[in-house]
Amino acid sequence: MSGRPPFRDDIVYDDEGPQRRKFSRRSAEHDPDDDSERPNGGALPARATRELESRRDAGEILEPILPGHARNLATTFWGMAWNRYLMECADYASRLPRGRTALRAGRVLRLTLETGSIRAVVAGQRLFDVTITIRPPDDDAAAALVQRLRGRIGSIVELLSGDLSAEVMTIVAAPDTGLFPSPSDIRFACSCPDDASLCEHVAAALYATGCRFDDHPAELFLLRGIDPASLQTSNLGDVVSALTGDISPPCVDGADLSALFGINLADHQDS
Repeated sequence: MSGRPPFRDDIVYDDEGPQRRKFSRRSAEHDPDDDSERPNGGALPARATRELESRRDAGEILEPILPGHARNLATTFWGMAWNRYLMECADYASRLPRGRTALRAGRVLRLTLETGSIRAVVAGQRLFDVTITIRPPDDDAAAALVQRLRGRIGSIVELLSGDLSAEVMTIVAAPDTGLFPSPSDIRFACSCPDDASLCEHVAAALYATGCRFDDHPAELFLLRGIDPASLQTSNLGDVVSALTGDISPPCVDGADLSALFGINLADHQDS
């Protein structure tokens, strides 16, 4: 292990589960046929496989969502900040490791983010539907966050790339006043029989959300109902023109911005 960088709380490493925990402390009530907590997951159980084939035949697009990096679950500021936020929520601690394992095993098959909600399909003994409802910040809280950030971010490109000053990073990641929700604002629902408030399927969906923020950071703002364009200092038209080279500022509107970053921001400007 010599020569490896130290483990950091804001990075969840791919070898954290199997190497550090070894999955050796299995209790008597553990189902030996349940491979959901094994490091490599293995093939899906027969029932889950049948359901997967049936739902695909019905037109659902269900494909494994996997981390984009071989060693850790997140590599960008937004993905790592989300994972750090999850680990700082004490109520989640006991369930997060199995959720990470399920994600690494390719058990998250669909993930959809909308303003105030995360929906996922996660495989276990069968396919389970997960819904995570997140209460958006009220108008005063959103306005206060925008005010604290305004003038500190040069462009929307800078914001979404995570190329931010330490001051801005501190503001957006602040536990009670930043961009991430309070644990009391989150509600979980899963179709699995586990009666825990946060089952491993919900945990897997939460970590898959961090992977999504790695690839599409604008979806964090979509989830929270905050228009990232409201936080920038420079003119929106100048930013898009600099990226495209052939669009003049007067031609740039919300639709162009949505197309550029791959989501519809216009629907959330009143949030």
